[in-house]
Amino acid sequence: MQGKGKLLEEAAAAQRGRLILWLPVAAGLGSALYFALRAEPPGVFTGGAIAGVFLLAGLVWPWRAGDGWRRMAWVAVLLGLWVAAGFGLAQVRTAVVAAPMLAKEIRVTAIEGTVAEVEILEEGGGQRIILTHLAIEKLAPEDTPRRVRLKIRDEETVLVGARVRTLGSLNAPSPPVLPGAFDFQRFAFFRQIGAFGFTFKPLEIIAPPSPHGIPARIERLRQDIVARLDAQMPAREAAIAAALMIGERAAVSEDDWEAMRISGLAHMLSISGMHVGLVAAVVFFAVRLGLALIPPIALRYPIKKYAALIALLAAALYTGLAVPSVPSYRSLLMTGLILVAVMLDRKAFSMRTIAIAALVILIVIPESVWSASFQMSFAATAALIFFFEETAPRWATWRRDSGPVRRGFLYVAGVCATTLVAGTATAPFGIFHFQQFPVYSMLANLLAVPVLSFVVMPMIVLAFLLLPLGWEGPVLVVMEEGIALINRIAHQVTDLPQAQVVVPAWPLGALLLLTLGGLVMMLWAGRGRYMTAAGLAVMAMIVIALHRPPDIVVAADGELAAVRMADGRLALSTARKDRFTAEVWMRHFGNAEGTGVYWPREGAGPEGMMCDPMGCHTTVKGRKVAFSFQEEGQAEDCAWADIVIVRDPLRRECAAGTEIDFFDLRHGGAHAVYIDGAGIVTDNVTGDRGVRPWTVSAGR
Repeated sequence: MQGKGKLLEEAAAAQRGRLILWLPVAAGLGSALYFALRAEPPGVFTGGAIAGVFLLAGLVWPWRAGDGWRRMAWVAVLLGLWVAAGFGLAQVRTAVVAAPMLAKEIRVTAIEGTVAEVEILEEGGGQRIILTHLAIEKLAPEDTPRRVRLKIRDEETVLVGARVRTLGSLNAPSPPVLPGAFDFQRFAFFRQIGAFGFTFKPLEIIAPPSPHGIPARIERLRQDIVARLDAQMPAREAAIAAALMIGERAAVSEDDWEAMRISGLAHMLSISGMHVGLVAAVVFFAVRLGLALIPPIALRYPIKKYAALIALLAAALYTGLAVPSVPSYRSLLMTGLILVAVMLDRKAFSMRTIAIAALVILIVIPESVWSASFQMSFAATAALIFFFEETAPRWATWRRDSGPVRRGFLYVAGVCATTLVAGTATAPFGIFHFQQFPVYSMLANLLAVPVLSFVVMPMIVLAFLLLPLGWEGPVLVVMEEGIALINRIAHQVTDLPQAQVVVPAWPLGALLLLTLGGLVMMLWAGRGRYMTAAGLAVMAMIVIALHRPPDIVVAADGELAAVRMADGRLALSTARKDRFTAEVWMRHFGNAEGTGVYWPREGAGPEGMMCDPMGCHTTVKGRKVAFSFQEEGQAEDCAWADIVIVRDPLRRECAAGTEIDFFDLRHGGAHAVYIDGAGIVTDNVTGDRGVRPWTVSAGR
């Protein structure tokens, strides 16, 4: 017992000074627990729980300076307090942003609102606008969403702040297309977008935009930058330039998006730490060099701190001009903390910096804990800081007395190491959310990052300075060439054989185990952290190996269904309807694009599928499955099958053990069916996510 007590004391002593690193983990856990619930908890319960933890923290307050188990107890209570705080902040945030959401389609209605945002889509794709302060003909004021997004035609010109009227169609935000899939309704809820639609006629301007208001002015400035880029650069390069300068990515062509994603360069199109850091670095070194060339200033004043301050202002302006996003906010926080550390003569890069940034994001935007951008950006940044902290002495030894050749080699090695570490850290999240892994990411980044760092981003800084004067032309020419080169690299890497690996979606349990392993490895101090991380990784691999995806999936409207074949591919009921849902299903099951097969209209199909005008029959893992298309065939299907799936209401008692019909789909949404030796299990979207403020459906 004494030996165990000594080990506990050693472990507690080793963690001193590292508690702050675990605070965002605790807050994130609380937020994640809130969003994982299937019903909204009573506010009094949340408040009581937080008060109880506060009371407990007050009772153990004297133990904070103790040793051994007393210190560990204090740490546990403090972390529990932050878990409760994360939970409570998520619930408060939900209440603050709550606004009406459309439950079912409105096919034709008059819409009046004020333009809050304008997105220019890919060439020929039109534009998207966000309207606020709405008046919708067929909705009462208390049922009217706070914001709606409409697609308008390409040739229309509309300014932010204008009051407009039009005739359009509105749809409710889409629920997940599969239990456990991305919840677009939750995404829209926290952006207060209650409906999506399109217009039938051009917008009628009923009031011009007000010249006042900072948000409107910023949005008009974004529009002006996009217009200047479009006027002076080819469409493809202008779209990528807009993504890099203001975070406006909607106009990037699908072909270029795909190439960037498969090559592992998609991170370049999202304003994140690399972009904000490069802008700050360019300004920092330019200002410091300029001041160093003036001896009276260089000899009398701390020009390094002055350069850091101006770089911080430049980073803040760049982020403020960009379309708001978690990566951009996180990047500004990280960059700001680093530059403030420079001004205070403190260590600039540390785990504490990223911990503070994560904590601020989770306090202000707690729903971001479930987003891919939050998870991947913080995973990459934390892993890079950890790697370079662990290997800093070795890098310093290599750099000592190095010549140009060795410095060049070290630069290449640094880019490779950065890509490898960041890619490894983000791979589990990429596979979980997108089911894809770029094979040649290191090669693509090795070729493209220097172009972005030394050509494109410096030109972006110069462009921002010269745009108000109208002198940006020569700078945009150089920027265009750099962007075109990056785009060529992305497409050429994409054309390499097996450039992308598509894998089935990982279960949430595996992602949690890998995340915990990474946190223990990076944040825990003392012995055993690497062994613990390795053990958790092995457990995650076991969970992945034991995971089985659904055998049958059915869309919420019953128009699309699919059966998983023995080789893992999906056999889809149709290629003509709901292509978006089919694409998501294919990716979720690890099917590469173009590998799906389809049921026949009549006759024999894949996996023993037999179809006729009345429906389709097949056998899945020894269970007879009937997809009934006509009411007249329901009786025969119910008598024959173990599982009957119909898109219309069942008109009679059914002898099949498992039935899914119109009412099940209407109230439960998309369904998944699992078949194994123990029996048949069904799951649906409503059962998976429960009833929360953001869950709306026509059947609710």
